[in-house]
Amino acid sequence: MGAMRYAPYLMVNLCFERAVWSRAYDNYPVGARSFTDFIPADFVRVGREGKPGRRQVITVYCPLDGSQRHALLDDGATLERAEAAAAEFCSMVPDAERRLREVRVFRRGHAMPMAVPGGLTRLQPAASADFPPVFFAASDSAGEISDLAYAAFNGIAAAEKALRLL
Repeated sequence: MGAMRYAPYLMVNLCFERAVWSRAYDNYPVGARSFTDFIPADFVRVGREGKPGRRQVITVYCPLDGSQRHALLDDGATLERAEAAAAEFCSMVPDAERRLREVRVFRRGHAMPMAVPGGLTRLQPAASADFPPVFFAASDSAGEISDLAYAAFNGIAAAEKALRLL
């Protein structure tokens, strides 16, 4: 496990008293400087048809260069990054700043494994090895990409292994 490398990723949840975004699920604003993308956390459930008056959380992803990993340990630097991301998002979305009620910061909120030699052939199989009665069913424990199909296949396989153990 010590050979696994993860990109440093700050994740910021912007909590709004009312919905501020319903156009799309995964959004990559051109020219954004403080973050790469954002998602409305409830989009998979309500899509574009959600009630406008509902509360909403927008998750903003703020990756750092690997050389900046240490900055996530600095409270002040982390808060500055989160504030910059919140301010930039609010500047892009009309009325968002007025409706923002809370900002939650997760220093390691988005585990993004880095592509390294042997990652798929050596590290992934070792990291997803079963330890009965524990069986892994994540979308990134097998396959080339993390997606719904691999999550389903791995979940079914893990459930079958657990049932055999009973």
